[in-house]
Amino acid sequence: MKPKPMKEYSLENADFKRISFPQIRALVNTLAQSGVRDAGYIKEKYLKSAAYFDETFQFLLKLGVVNSALNQIYLSAPIASDTKSYVLDWMFKRAYKIPALDTYFRNFTLRQKGVYAFQPSEQTNLQTSGIRNLLMELGMLAYDTKTRTYFISDAGLPYLGSFLRHTSATTLAKILGQRDKIGLMAELAVLAHEKRNLKGFSELQKGVLHISRFDVGAGYDIQSFTLKPNGKYEPKYIEVKAVSAKSFEFFWSINEIEVAKALGHQYCLYLVPISKKDTPDIKNSRIISDPHKNVFEDTNAREMKPMLYHVSLSDFGIKNR
Repeated sequence: MKPKPMKEYSLENADFKRISFPQIRALVNTLAQSGVRDAGYIKEKYLKSAAYFDETFQFLLKLGVVNSALNQIYLSAPIASDTKSYVLDWMFKRAYKIPALDTYFRNFTLRQKGVYAFQPSEQTNLQTSGIRNLLMELGMLAYDTKTRTYFISDAGLPYLGSFLRHTSATTLAKILGQRDKIGLMAELAVLAHEKRNLKGFSELQKGVLHISRFDVGAGYDIQSFTLKPNGKYEPKYIEVKAVSAKSFEFFWSINEIEVAKALGHQYCLYLVPISKKDTPDIKNSRIISDPHKNVFEDTNAREMKPMLYHVSLSDFGIKNR
């Protein structure tokens, strides 16, 4: 009688109560040390030292740490780093493959710079206890007993970055709060503005892309085109900043600055003032071309190395209206 092929199934919150790091390590070690891939043999060997094979296997399968074919199980790639770091890396890159895990991560909101927190209700904390316990075993979470709040630990923050890079701008706005919801509206206003500017050039209009919807780490939000007097065109990369109509001040990240330097005159900043009704005022926007050349070729600026720069129009030699 042929063995039944191993089927992939969805992991729910309840399943995570039967998944732990010692079990993950046991299965990874079993696969790494065994010269046999047969699923029945691997399961039997694993169960000699750990429990809940099916849930542990499904978890690693969803993450892409292991693969299964023709009733065989094997590691997707040799594990060069320690098991904990390896699993954390894959967990955040592929959390979207496991809805329960993906939903849990999205509960964390940015409270202040570099601090992501989640204060669950008693019921939610109970329902998600399996995921919570696994993340704490992995050193991903810290807990404040006084406020009953969970925080992404310092050790976990680098891994959170890979999760955010695989997050659309729409969903990321839910994580980062109202400030970034306004930023998203400004991006959409600029996107529509760019398409209007290319009216009559249908192929170019199709090439106007909202990059930050798919890659929040690109260093710019929108890809468009600049029409030349000779009828030719060249790419234009736009970083959108929602700004106060009074000050036009904004924050510029190191990543955005480095991308601006690399793209030179093809990179520009759109400073979009926000009205009292929290809506973007695209008509009164200011456009700054090649901002790196205009500011960061200054010696003093090159010597600064903060994570964010606070910038005003005066830094560009521009007076506010």
